[in-house]
Amino acid sequence: MPPVSEQFVVVADCIRLRLDESRFDPGFVVRSINSPYTRREAEKKAIGSTRVRINLSVLKTVGCLAPELSEQQAITRVLDTLDTAIRETETLIDKLKAVKQGLLHDLLTRGIDANGQLRPPQSEAPQLYKESPLGWIPREWDVVRVGEDVDIEHGFAFPGHQFTDKEVGPALLVPGNFHREGGLYFTPENTKYFSGKYLQQYVLSHGDVLVVMTDLSPMTLILGRTAVLTENFKVLHNQRIGKFRFKKDGLWNSAFFAEALNQDAVRLKVIAEATGTTVRHTSPSRIKSCHVARPKLQEQNIAAQQIATADARLKLEEANLLKQRQTKSGLMDDLLTGRVRVTPLLESAQQPAAQTGA
Repeated sequence: MPPVSEQFVVVADCIRLRLDESRFDPGFVVRSINSPYTRREAEKKAIGSTRVRINLSVLKTVGCLAPELSEQQAITRVLDTLDTAIRETETLIDKLKAVKQGLLHDLLTRGIDANGQLRPPQSEAPQLYKESPLGWIPREWDVVRVGEDVDIEHGFAFPGHQFTDKEVGPALLVPGNFHREGGLYFTPENTKYFSGKYLQQYVLSHGDVLVVMTDLSPMTLILGRTAVLTENFKVLHNQRIGKFRFKKDGLWNSAFFAEALNQDAVRLKVIAEATGTTVRHTSPSRIKSCHVARPKLQEQNIAAQQIATADARLKLEEANLLKQRQTKSGLMDDLLTGRVRVTPLLESAQQPAAQTGA
């Protein structure tokens, strides 16, 4: 609840509900109105097409399931507890993301010394650094153009009429599989499958390093994004996705290379040189013209391991958050429809506590 000193104005398209709090718990009422059951009933009575709305007299006819006040309050406490846990996990995830970004910045600009520790900043130990086209970098590092170390292969233009949402063939790698914060992800909403015949040369391998060369988003959130394929299912190399081919072994750790290309300095250059207006395009030659700093392979390997550890912790908490949200969604559906009564749940939770106290 906001502090009493704060004041709010109810605009024309909003309705203020005044509750008889001797009969209704505010927290329960809010969740009940927002429940799928109540929203479905309200949507049936809504009017309009472009601007869908429901007036107060009609809204009053929409029913909400409501048990006795004590059970409403108990349901609110259960769901409040879940909301608190979700907010705490969200806060932790934000913190872990910030920590990872700080780690990436340090690893890609300062790196790790012979003792396995981050080098001190250039301002504290200028003798450890040298000037370069990328600014100050550790003396042991080289600056290279991407094209000196890699080639970039185009994918195949698979026929669109053979794309399907059904798992009848391999998945197709598309720009939408690249996460704006890095990495790849495949969900039922963003995964397409190919139902036709294909050549084995267009089947991607575990560990392939890939880059987006076409971006439909107006803010170019994924153009130039680079990621390593770690999925365990078959994925096809689709058009407008570039695949890096290293010219020589022993120069790059794949994961570190991907992070090096995801740096702002590289991506901003790729975006600035892109063509197109609504749809933005880059090319292998533009990507290959970018400069990157290349540490020794041993240093890259250590840095990549530290990044992987940070990623694993982040993914663990993201999975935990998903589980919490699913638990809340299931409980809300059960408790707000009365399929599961909250009183037996509370009693079962109290019994172990009582036995422990005994």
